[in-house]
Amino acid sequence: MATVTKELNEALKPYLEIYQPIFGHETLGMKPIRNCVDRLDGVKKVYDALSKKINRPLRVLDLGCNLGFFSFNIAKWGGVVTAIDFSEKNIGVCKILEREHPDYKIKFEVANIEEFLSNVKKDEYDLVLCLAILHHISKKFGIKFCQDMVLDLSKKIHTGIFEFATESVHAAYVPKNYRDLMQGFDVIRILSYNEHIDNSGYKRPMCFVSNKYLYFEELGILQIDRIGYNVLHTEYLEKTDLMYYFCGDKFVKFFNAKNKELLGDANTEVQFLSTFGGQNDLPKLRDIHIERDENGIRIFIVRDHINGITLKEKINKSEDFDRWDIIKQVLEWLVLFEKRGFYHGDIEPSNFIFGDDGKIYPIDYEEIRPVPIVRIWPFKVNLLFFYFMNSILAPNNIPRGFDFHRQVRLLTELKKYIPPKKYQQILLIKDSEKYFARLYEILFETETEDTAEDYNLAELETLAVEKYLDEVGQKLKLYQNHFEKLAFFINQQQQRIEQLERIIKEKLK
Repeated sequence: MATVTKELNEALKPYLEIYQPIFGHETLGMKPIRNCVDRLDGVKKVYDALSKKINRPLRVLDLGCNLGFFSFNIAKWGGVVTAIDFSEKNIGVCKILEREHPDYKIKFEVANIEEFLSNVKKDEYDLVLCLAILHHISKKFGIKFCQDMVLDLSKKIHTGIFEFATESVHAAYVPKNYRDLMQGFDVIRILSYNEHIDNSGYKRPMCFVSNKYLYFEELGILQIDRIGYNVLHTEYLEKTDLMYYFCGDKFVKFFNAKNKELLGDANTEVQFLSTFGGQNDLPKLRDIHIERDENGIRIFIVRDHINGITLKEKINKSEDFDRWDIIKQVLEWLVLFEKRGFYHGDIEPSNFIFGDDGKIYPIDYEEIRPVPIVRIWPFKVNLLFFYFMNSILAPNNIPRGFDFHRQVRLLTELKKYIPPKKYQQILLIKDSEKYFARLYEILFETETEDTAEDYNLAELETLAVEKYLDEVGQKLKLYQNHFEKLAFFINQQQQRIEQLERIIKEKLK
């Protein structure tokens, strides 16, 4: 021990500063820039969870190992470690320390990261550690080179822990969003923010990245069976803003909540699952992970997974199934939600699962809200349900367009499938009633002869159009009030600007 300490003292003399504590000799020499213990806790939790998942010690590659603090700790946990650093001086210190631990499975090597990685074989390692290194590579070779290097790395090592320097401090060497360096990894999940230099206030995000696993502290490692992406492309929503991870009996929904709408969707989904999750065979909410940084807010929602295919897939397969039973089951869900004050704002076949047990389940919970609002269409949820009925009964003959005759055309199409008396009763349902409960009663409980008055269909459809036009008029009046308030506000601001201009001119005289 005394000999090693003497050699360490000699080896550390050329250092003007040391970046990591000296493993097993933490009090030796000067105070390190990073205490590293804060990061070590996150590394340990991921190591333990992944080792438990694959049921053996991990093979770990430590890129830019510096003085070996993390490499030695991982070897102490039982890991098989390969550690590289471009500095012969750093590796020299590590090899002195290595003599104190002959039982550790660890190998230190002087190497440049970019050259070493080109010779790494696929699945040679289970975990790669890359802490505060990438900005040095991008500084030397450029951001594009660094991205390509990580992309190649992701094809060889499926999971890693990366710590990033951010654009706010190293603007010339990293992208505006540090996550853009992680080419090829499907999961980037912040583990912690750690101090760069004690008391400096500058923190670096340390992230779990993978294209095979998700990690949550409470749930451990979840293996990803497949990934789904949002298919909508609008001015506010990109492909990776909404992602779906299928992980055995768990389902994880990811929101890149870079605008208020997506943040509201995530909140709505959590609100719904907190209210209904685990009841009536609906999936239970298992975990919520929210992370914030200079690039925005991201949310992972973990719930139980329902096995099956969407109704849309079922219809597209042209399989024979009881279509009225599908409609009945979906309507039963809408009645249940209505009783609790919730309404589905996107009732369509892609948002319901045909379960392996033969039952129907809703799956798009971000659209089930405590207000009867349809976001995508300028109509009410009852009209949306008629559209759903048409898509189930006659998927190739669904009225298109958004003109005010659409409600009548949807209902007219349903006349082919609903007895005339029931059709009349549906048109006469009052808004003040529990709409879906009444609709269910008409479609599946009452006899066809039970009706109060006898209207002809033309009269009923005229009433429907007039009712819809009245609703449009009320909305236009509401919008007009908003525009008037906005015009008043703009006028006030214009007056203030003019007043300010007069003051400036007077001061300049």
